[in-house]
Amino acid sequence: MMPGQPPMIPGQHNNAPPMMPGPIAKTVAIQQPGQSGGIAPTAFGSLSIGSLNCTRGSLQGQRFALTATGIVIGRQPGVAHVLVNDHRASGKHVWIGIDQGKLVAIDQGTTNGTYINDVMRGRITRAELRDGDVVIVSEPDCLSLQVRLG
Repeated sequence: MMPGQPPMIPGQHNNAPPMMPGPIAKTVAIQQPGQSGGIAPTAFGSLSIGSLNCTRGSLQGQRFALTATGIVIGRQPGVAHVLVNDHRASGKHVWIGIDQGKLVAIDQGTTNGTYINDVMRGRITRAELRDGDVVIVSEPDCLSLQVRLG
């Protein structure tokens, strides 16, 4: 490395332009609208238990990996893995993951609530999830995520 040059990033080739480390996004859609195919491999691919497919809201058409360690959905960058840019979502709105051997959604004490499948069923504090269930953040048009296992 020459004096005054930025350090090499691991995995960067010598003939590649210098790259400076930047912020690492915690939220990455694993499939954009219009793409086909399976879930892209990730660092946690072996722990993947399924996906969350956005069916309504500003993230409609995107798909997010669901791992056994869980995923936080909310409005606060740096806290939420799935960022919801909507004032109706809380900063840390709902956690979805494995708890006591079951896939669950746990509301994080939100103002506008978390619902499963239908807001008419009422808010949840904790609910077991099954393949095909829809987790609703605040209102269906704020964010609706369909659970796909396997």
